[in-house]
Amino acid sequence: VVAAVICAMCAAWVPLLHYRLPVREAAAADAPNVVFVLVDALRADRLSCAGYPRPTSPFIDRLAASGTMFENAYSHGNRTIIAMPSVFTSQYPSYARAIESGDWSTPLPDSQTTLAELFREAGYTTMGLMSNPYLKRPFGLTQGFDRTEEFNNGRFHLSLYRALLATGLLPKPRFAGGISANAAEVTDAAVAWLGRAPARSPFFCYVHYMDVHHPYLPPRVFEDMFNSRDWLSSIDPAGLFTKTVELVGKRQPYPLDDDELTRLSDLYDACIRYVDSEIARVVNVAQGVNDRPTIVVVTSDHGDEFQEHGFLYHNNIVIEELIRVPLVIWRSDRREAGRRVPELVRHVDLLPTLAEMAGFEAPAGVVGRSLSLLMDGGDDNLRASVAEGDHCSALIEPGWKLMRVDTTGTDTLFDLVADSRAKSDVGPIHVDRLEEMRRRLDAYVLGAPVSGTAARARVDAATLRQLQALGYVN
Repeated sequence: VVAAVICAMCAAWVPLLHYRLPVREAAAADAPNVVFVLVDALRADRLSCAGYPRPTSPFIDRLAASGTMFENAYSHGNRTIIAMPSVFTSQYPSYARAIESGDWSTPLPDSQTTLAELFREAGYTTMGLMSNPYLKRPFGLTQGFDRTEEFNNGRFHLSLYRALLATGLLPKPRFAGGISANAAEVTDAAVAWLGRAPARSPFFCYVHYMDVHHPYLPPRVFEDMFNSRDWLSSIDPAGLFTKTVELVGKRQPYPLDDDELTRLSDLYDACIRYVDSEIARVVNVAQGVNDRPTIVVVTSDHGDEFQEHGFLYHNNIVIEELIRVPLVIWRSDRREAGRRVPELVRHVDLLPTLAEMAGFEAPAGVVGRSLSLLMDGGDDNLRASVAEGDHCSALIEPGWKLMRVDTTGTDTLFDLVADSRAKSDVGPIHVDRLEEMRRRLDAYVLGAPVSGTAARARVDAATLRQLQALGYVN
């Protein structure tokens, strides 16, 4: 049995040992490398550089201190499959048209041009570390990557370490819970592929971390780093996750007792600190691959809620806790006093921004526009944003938000300057603005393509099990 396991392990590693990333000629001799880091479920207000009192993000803080931090950045979806196509294509969700429904998916159409495709066409080597089950081939989000590590293939599961875990000869780690690769494993894979990047080509490396996504099970060294009360450590993280998953499955508001909710929030902060340390490792390695400057982007697909609106995780409508996300952009050859940008910016702005920073054109028809003017200290406060969820949507403009819930037929207006959490309906006293924003949201909804016209594909069993374990699919 041991011999068979070792042979299977060795056979599974053969593709990695022999796989060579392509060498390309970049459009510009000084084209920068790009490391795009996305921390799943990281909400904007939990970074210490955003004013959070705990030191959750020392490395991201350093990037912000000599780069640009956008204080009012918005995602376009309250969960991954809705948000990520907009990140990759600079199209709003209903126009990108990547959809998930149980064990069927409507993949991102080949007609959509992704960030990875743009960089590959510009002469870049492209790598994607895809730890979220939605960032896999059935959903079309691997387009343009020379190499993707999806952490569910034979090599990952047939490693000797995994085999020993399955037999019980090694104890299971407390972190990641076997649902997703943990941050250290993702970083290790990123480092391995960066080590194979051709020295003559610039690279685009996308790294997706899942540890800040529930179940919030950090390694033991981080687990009790942020205990609000000493006795909270007696509440087992894995047991707490089991309870909350059962509550989430009921799809209705529910309470945890104060200690349980505080413990959950403490673990969330600990996971941020853990991932922050792994981001530092990736960025430090990336800067040593070649002599080119390095651009680093750190953001999230959505945030998580801790019962601010009665729910947990990201199972609610398009509330601020879920769609306001962190965004930091840093460049190694332009270290200066950090710039903080208060203007509204959006995920759809990332593709044209990175294209401009790398020296090539964004494709025609993208929704977003470059953030370079804001990064240089200019004034650009004309953006509006759209966010979508299951049976809900929102239009966000500077200082205002209109949220629509289809199941109740309600449109609610919020004054984000006076009420940053968007809890108080001001529609009755701002009727003209309510009607104006309602017309604009109607125009967006009515103009969106009909989703049912695109070809569907069945999600493979392994991916479906991961989605179920994460609470996405019943």
